[in-house]
Amino acid sequence: MNLKRLAILAMPFLLLTLTGCSGTKDSSSSQKSTPEETYPSAKVIKLAVKKATQSGEGDLVLAGEHDASLRFSDITKSSDADKYAGKVKQISGEVFDVKNTKSKDGKMYYIEDAANNDHVYVLYTNKTGVRKNDILSGMAVIAGKMTYTTSNNRTEKAVLVAAKKSNIQNSGAVGK
Repeated sequence: MNLKRLAILAMPFLLLTLTGCSGTKDSSSSQKSTPEETYPSAKVIKLAVKKATQSGEGDLVLAGEHDASLRFSDITKSSDADKYAGKVKQISGEVFDVKNTKSKDGKMYYIEDAANNDHVYVLYTNKTGVRKNDILSGMAVIAGKMTYTTSNNRTEKAVLVAAKKSNIQNSGAVGK
């Protein structure tokens, strides 16, 4: 019941946050406009959050073994990335950015993949207490491809994933 309640409470906030993140642009402004961030559709985000919050750890591990051959580039280069929604991926890497969401319990952690630093996973979770440079790992459910804006105003590809806090381990800032 608690997980179902969390999913029901978090979903509207997640959808509002993710679909409403791009700011409005003033066309009369002489300043250079910032690139717009993109997110998967609300339908696939909902699917990922539902699976992440309602699946047990054992179910996610089994699904992750089944989906083990799924690569980052399969998702980011696909013209139909929605077909990967709900698949399970083992993620591990260092947090380089943390963003609050409109949900008081929701956070988005931008993670540089430990296996390939050109790959970025954006983890939506209810896990708190995570800081930049912490190492996160665990099983996450894929929502789909997205883009984000870097500090030097470039647009980069990423994969949006969802996980409940009990499926993500924080090793802290290892070696820092």
